[in-house]
Amino acid sequence: MIFGHCCNKTFEYCFLSRKTIPLRDKEAKQDYRFMPEPNLPPLVLMDDDERPMKHRQGLVSVSALRALLPELPAGLRSRLIQNYNLRPDLVATLVKEDGLMEYFEEVIEVGKQDPKIVINWVMNNLLGVLNECGLSVSQSPIKPGALAELINLQINGIISSSVAKKVFAMMWKDNESRSPVKIVAESGWGIICDPVQLEAACIDIIAKHPKQCDDPRCLLPRLPPRLLSSTITMHQGLPETRRVQRVT
Repeated sequence: MIFGHCCNKTFEYCFLSRKTIPLRDKEAKQDYRFMPEPNLPPLVLMDDDERPMKHRQGLVSVSALRALLPELPAGLRSRLIQNYNLRPDLVATLVKEDGLMEYFEEVIEVGKQDPKIVINWVMNNLLGVLNECGLSVSQSPIKPGALAELINLQINGIISSSVAKKVFAMMWKDNESRSPVKIVAESGWGIICDPVQLEAACIDIIAKHPKQCDDPRCLLPRLPPRLLSSTITMHQGLPETRRVQRVT
């Protein structure tokens, strides 16, 4: 860097150009009302690509200081958009809410899941109840590992989306110490996949609604929508629509 005479001027900083811009100076008389601070040592700034100066008093390495800085918001937003392909408004919320970005990334790291599925859970479920209860992310009773486990259960077709929300609510309100896997297993909330069970459920619903089955539309290869809905409702939403249709 080349140092010359320092004039007394008033500057502003432009965030767009990242430069200081002179606003005004004293054209005739330098009558700024300040006194030089005698205790301030000389300050010399240097980048790594510059040759070291012989006179090292007050030498400050800009690159070394930059390396000590944490990841700044602008860099965070760019990285999240690039790595996870998220919308800018969602990224802005992740960065703004203290601890939310770390929570989001830990869920992804633990569960190895699609970022878009995780962001939906974090924004629509977790952040909603946090705001409702006036809690911070660090105070959440549901830790990232537990949420990752719950999302995996839904993604892998072990539980339905409605059951996943039910388990989430139970984990939140009851200070549940059991894992999502254990809650689902002990509550019998897993999706019914066995074709024999599904067929028995369909036969049962047909036997309970003989008049609807006399309808000519029941001659179709699949259950009518009302009977299909009744089958799923009667079994607490555990059979999936596509699986029931497959056995009828």
